[in-house]
Amino acid sequence: MDQVKNEQVDRLSAIVNSAVDAILTINSKGLIDSVNPATLKLFGYSEEDLVGKNISVLMPEPYAAEHDEYLANYLRTGVAKIIGRGREAVGKRKDGTIFPVYLAVSEFKHRGESYFTGIVRDISDLAQTAAELRASEKRQRLLIQNAPFCIYEIDLDGTITAMNAAGVAMMGFPSEADAIGESHLKVIPQKHHTQVQQFFHRTVNGDTLSFEYKSEVQNHVATFKACFVPVRDESKKLRHIMGITEDISAKREAENRLQLERTRLIHAEKMAALGEMAAGIAHELGTPIATIRGRMELLESQLERSTPDRASLIKVSKTIRDEADRMTKIIRGILSFSRDGSKDPIREEKLGTLLSDIFAYASERFRRHGIELIAEEIDPKLVIECRSTQIAQALVNLLNNACDAVRSLPHRWVRVDVRDLGPEIEISVTDSGTGIPESVRKRMMEPFFTTKPP
Repeated sequence: MDQVKNEQVDRLSAIVNSAVDAILTINSKGLIDSVNPATLKLFGYSEEDLVGKNISVLMPEPYAAEHDEYLANYLRTGVAKIIGRGREAVGKRKDGTIFPVYLAVSEFKHRGESYFTGIVRDISDLAQTAAELRASEKRQRLLIQNAPFCIYEIDLDGTITAMNAAGVAMMGFPSEADAIGESHLKVIPQKHHTQVQQFFHRTVNGDTLSFEYKSEVQNHVATFKACFVPVRDESKKLRHIMGITEDISAKREAENRLQLERTRLIHAEKMAALGEMAAGIAHELGTPIATIRGRMELLESQLERSTPDRASLIKVSKTIRDEADRMTKIIRGILSFSRDGSKDPIREEKLGTLLSDIFAYASERFRRHGIELIAEEIDPKLVIECRSTQIAQALVNLLNNACDAVRSLPHRWVRVDVRDLGPEIEISVTDSGTGIPESVRKRMMEPFFTTKPP
């Protein structure tokens, strides 16, 4: 029996001595009775330094001064504050370093006397992590509270549980307390409730969605962009929904103004191009008009004869008709280029006729600068679905740019190619210029960007 007891004692002693946590015992007077190796390592003492000393040696002030009184009070009244339970505390090493610990204290009796076992764990890393987490949460709260847009929390039933200051002001609540407890639909116009509620339920199921809406706030109509974001805990369980709403009224107004200015600029460029081509257009129209006038005089002289030359009349008539057709093409080209066709219906157009009108309109400028305009004959059956005005404007702009690029070069030509790609038609404009530099190519689609001098 004694041998079994001794084996049990040895086993328990081995367990205590191999424990990674500090384990120590004190008597009813607060004097240290035993310590394990982990205690010595944690506090930096030797066993001789600690055994027989008051446990307060391992505590910083004011806990060291209060410990004996607390222990005596417990032994007198039996009222425990920390005995039998664990809590966070602080310890003090031999070198004076103070560090956070987790302390669990239990009581046992031996030969009628009370003893207490303390298990101490260093939680410095945990405390630092907790402090960093608290600091991070504080920063996040500050960021949310000071964000210039509305941020609010919604529980899974759709009730607002928190809202930042910007949100309170943006949504017209007197205070955050007035927002808390309201349905998240309170900040959404009635006509959007069904759609937004669908978005909310989809977010509960894991989606992140954004949407725009208009609402009357403080006597003016504002445009808002909002989104719902699911917030989950470490176990991936959905905790709540984060709502974020930004007033984008100023942004939309700026975009509208930019679009208006862009439209005006395009119109101004178009008018400038028309002005530049005015002389050429006058010449283009002047030539067929002069031809028609001359043929009309010839026609009159034939009609004055008693027996007009029928063959001559037919020839004169054909010349007049051809020149009139030429003038019609030029005028159609001018109309196609100069007017706004963005709202025209999309319809089938013969590509050959469309390009022929454009070439008739633009060719004089090319001739004046000695530029060869090359275009192969197009299949008269080739038809495209388009807004002819927009195609004309795009192609004239490309032709004008090509003209500007090559007119100062020794070899000047511009070629227009058409490729039938089945469901689509490719129209390309190639010139004898040096090409577009990479730096310009990256920016050429930006509004108002140009390489032309102001």
